[in-house]
Amino acid sequence: MSRRRNPRLAMLATALGTLAIPAIANAGVTAVTLQPSYSPFGCADVSPATTSITGTLSLPNGTRVGTVTPLPVAATACAGGPGRSIRFDSRMSTGAEGLVFGIRGDDETAPLEALIPVARAEGTTLHLRELTPGSTVNATPVTGTTLDIPLATPNLAIAIPVGARTVTVRPYTSRRVYFYASTDPRRTSVQINDPAPGVPILVEGRDASGALRFTRLLPAETPGADDLPSFFDYPPLGPGGSVRVEQPGVVDRTRTFGSAEFTADGFRVTLPPGAERGRYSVRLALHGPSTDPASPLGPCDTLAPTGALPTDCAPLTTPRLAVQASGLLPVAGDRVSTDASYPVGDSMAITAIRPGIAFDEGSGYLEPSGLSGPFTATLALAGGRSLQHRGVLTGGESETGPLGRDAFPVRVRPGSRLEIRGEAATLSAPIDLTASETAGRVSGRTTPGARVRVSAELGRLNLGEVTVTAGADGAFAAQLPPLPRGSRITVASGDPATGSVTTLQLAAGHRPVRITGAADGQAVRGTVNLTADVDTDADPEWRVDHGWPGTRTRALGLDTARYADGPLRVELRDGPAQDYLYLLVDNTPPAGGAGEDQRIRPGQQAVFVTGARDDGGLATVSARFGDGAPAVQVAGGAATALRHRFAKAGRYTVRVTLTDRAGNVTQDTARVTVTGAAPALRGRVPASVARRAAVRFTARSTAAGRLRVQLMTVTGRTVRTRTTGGAAAGRPIRVSVPTGRYLLVRQFIGDAGEVGAVMASPLTIR
Repeated sequence: MSRRRNPRLAMLATALGTLAIPAIANAGVTAVTLQPSYSPFGCADVSPATTSITGTLSLPNGTRVGTVTPLPVAATACAGGPGRSIRFDSRMSTGAEGLVFGIRGDDETAPLEALIPVARAEGTTLHLRELTPGSTVNATPVTGTTLDIPLATPNLAIAIPVGARTVTVRPYTSRRVYFYASTDPRRTSVQINDPAPGVPILVEGRDASGALRFTRLLPAETPGADDLPSFFDYPPLGPGGSVRVEQPGVVDRTRTFGSAEFTADGFRVTLPPGAERGRYSVRLALHGPSTDPASPLGPCDTLAPTGALPTDCAPLTTPRLAVQASGLLPVAGDRVSTDASYPVGDSMAITAIRPGIAFDEGSGYLEPSGLSGPFTATLALAGGRSLQHRGVLTGGESETGPLGRDAFPVRVRPGSRLEIRGEAATLSAPIDLTASETAGRVSGRTTPGARVRVSAELGRLNLGEVTVTAGADGAFAAQLPPLPRGSRITVASGDPATGSVTTLQLAAGHRPVRITGAADGQAVRGTVNLTADVDTDADPEWRVDHGWPGTRTRALGLDTARYADGPLRVELRDGPAQDYLYLLVDNTPPAGGAGEDQRIRPGQQAVFVTGARDDGGLATVSARFGDGAPAVQVAGGAATALRHRFAKAGRYTVRVTLTDRAGNVTQDTARVTVTGAAPALRGRVPASVARRAAVRFTARSTAAGRLRVQLMTVTGRTVRTRTTGGAAAGRPIRVSVPTGRYLLVRQFIGDAGEVGAVMASPLTIR
């Protein structure tokens, strides 16, 4: 039987509810005491009717980044007076400064919200920022949003009024802004730790003379985010140079680089004035002679500030450049620690799928799990090409394992498939994941039916996580809350059928990064010009051959002469997003050439270029034969051979050019002699002539060439030799030898080198 509600009762209930709202809103949480720290905790004073509370942490733009967890109800209020309180904690590490804290009881509708102030220590001063006007600091009223007080202020408490209620914040005052700086002959790098959020940072560097070498205004950090990343590719400053970091109203500090003195028995490092003993590192670089002006560093590096010269530096008793020390050199009053711990969130891998293969689409690393011992890995690329790799697994791969680091020198793109055959099992994984993000909506394509986990973080802040299942066509979409620009988005796709996990990372609000200017696997030589295809406000970083630190620029001129021949990995990063490709460095010209000199007859085929080869593959093989025939060019290959028939007798120079895929060129020549039929001599010579007379020849040859005439004694001694042109074969040769009996020997040599028959006739000189 259905129940129908009385309209009059409904109207009465609505009216009573409307009248009850103000009373309920004034109940619940009456005051809050909060200590932000990295994981905010505190307690809420509540009215007797309140049994539970809920709380949130949000960015100033409203993006929710965390929650608070209620703890057991206590009997005493936070301030120690009468009443009840409920304690709470945030189990997520958030770095809560600058965030909006909100808490609400279950018997009220209006949350108690307040902006958590920012506190930074500098020397003996504590800088307070993001204060709410009307707040009190240790009961002293403040009117603005900033305040500087002594760092030693006891029992510091900031009371923030929220209507008739109060939020008391005991700020986390142990944070200090500090920065690392180092310089070497190539660059100066700076890393800033714990800056106050919302305030831009000025970085400038000066050389030893005080001249300004670089200046840069870094963007303001978002509340709760990690430390600002390092920024590289500032010009080098050298010993005595200085780096200044200024965050207005928070910190203005300069660090000076020490100097090093090179002596016959070692080296010494001098710290700048005011430096105190403490934890710091000094990197000493000895500059030795070098044929490459772009790489002046010799083989000598050490972290010790004093000591004997290493044995491999013994020849560098006269450095080409000044010895230089670099590193973080603290100033008096600093309390700098290089130790840092970062909370590790839950793994993005889908742990229910094991054993399997994890593949990071951004870095290209492959990590099989559940296998051990020898294995064979076959990677079938989307275009049909197949690569193989052999190795040994010891329970799992890492970045430096046989599969983890550049096992396949090629970009593994979606549509590829990896198969690993071990002793006990075979794993097969499709690598098929693409994704993009717009306004917090992450969509893409992966293996049909795969589970996809999408999560977002901003430094220590967890901005949300969604798990969806890809459709029958592999398409998926997940909606996250609105994300601050640059937040890290991790997409993990797990394939239940194959036990594989593929991950990639995006930067919220940024389109995917791409490297342009070269194709993956392209053979290159000399300077290769690459371009970062990124958003206009991005600060892209290049890493070559896993090099660190990277180079921050939009265009990279890569000099391949600095690298050995073979695959070279080039990475491009824009925050968490990245792209990479492999270039095949080939600075070595092809081997081989035209071949040996040859002697053939007209119409006979000559063969050239039989031993040409190149590790990167030949692009073209071309030849000019020198007989008037057109030049020939064919696509290269290890077994490429060129054949040609010469129609006429003669001597020819064949020029062969080998060009590899990188543009290296090898040129070589070969001589080809094309001989006709052996020329014959016709005609006779006189049997005797007078001394000093002339012997006339009426003989003619059957080919063009030269006539060689020898006058020999009967014992075989040559007394006269003369060579005449073929056209002058009949010209006389004067005889000026003693009287007697001789032999007159004639031989014809053709222009192509062919040798005719020898004719000998007796000759008497009277």
